[in-house]
Amino acid sequence: MKKTLFPLAFLWAGLSLPSCSQDDEIIAESPIMRDYQTDSQVLTKFVDVNYSTGKYFINEYKKRSAMSYLTNQDWLDLQKVNPINYKRYEKELEELNRLLAEYEKDPNISKIIYTTYGGKIYVKELRNDRLIQIERTENDLSMSRTAYQTFTFTQGTSSCTSFNAGATIHTNVKINTSGYYVCELKCHSQGIQDTHNNSSGLVFSGTNNTNIDYTWNSNLPSTSWEFTGTIKTLSSSSTAQITFTN
Repeated sequence: MKKTLFPLAFLWAGLSLPSCSQDDEIIAESPIMRDYQTDSQVLTKFVDVNYSTGKYFINEYKKRSAMSYLTNQDWLDLQKVNPINYKRYEKELEELNRLLAEYEKDPNISKIIYTTYGGKIYVKELRNDRLIQIERTENDLSMSRTAYQTFTFTQGTSSCTSFNAGATIHTNVKINTSGYYVCELKCHSQGIQDTHNNSSGLVFSGTNNTNIDYTWNSNLPSTSWEFTGTIKTLSSSSTAQITFTN
């Protein structure tokens, strides 16, 4: 009887060994979950804008091209994004879209500027009937102009300035960010010989760094300008700066 039990016991021990080895293999092959900051930097590269709805979204089918600045490695990194971090990033985009939808109803906002990875810019025109005309300047001429004032923003802060100048004012907007942002810049102008108060404004938004120039024209030779800038959302490690020049 003892001779029969010994081989059976040995066989049972042998059968149990592969089970432990298989468990070890499953643990070893489990993917390493990356932190949110790392995954958000990957997802930022795939953020796009739906021009018909004016909403940001994650475009996993974004085409690789010289203009998109995407590489094969970016696509590989996208496959490794933690699903929890993916959902969190989507929620942040939803909040960004909600804020922009509110600005569309503001009668003092003329344009909303959308910025995506690689410096791609989309401008949503809201109102062209303002007396103050705002147009994008392609070339940065701020270095050769006289500065009237410079704003430096942090999360949830506002700054304002007023000065007398000619009909045209140039603004240079620089935003260095590690997350999404919404920045409003509103303007009130009044002619020196005019009692009418004219208003207009821009909203800058995006998920990455921005450096953009805009020209404001009051069509009045002598103008009293008043600007107010506000950052609605900006990560703690980010900065925003707006410079006003002649």
